Amino acid sequence: MELFSVYVLHSGEWEDNKFINFVSDCVINESTVSYNNYVEAISKQIRIDYELNTLDINFLPKDGLAPILIYNYTGVRVYI
Repeated sequence: MELFSVYVLHSGEWEDNKFINFVSDCVINESTVSYNNYVEAISKQIRIDYELNTLDINFLPKDGLAPILIYNYTGVRVYI
């Protein structure tokens, strides 16, 4: 079982493809994590109820590029 860490930035805002005024945290998952378990782990770490709130998960492939939305299992695999 391989583990990977995710650096989570939340409670901020996007400006010119940069996330600013954020709070940072970290989540550790197995490399085989499903999309739903990924969302659940992030939600628990940042203390929100993902069933009552919308959670947008994005990652920046390279500084200055537009963020990529992770919305399914394939997105999680690409991120990993």
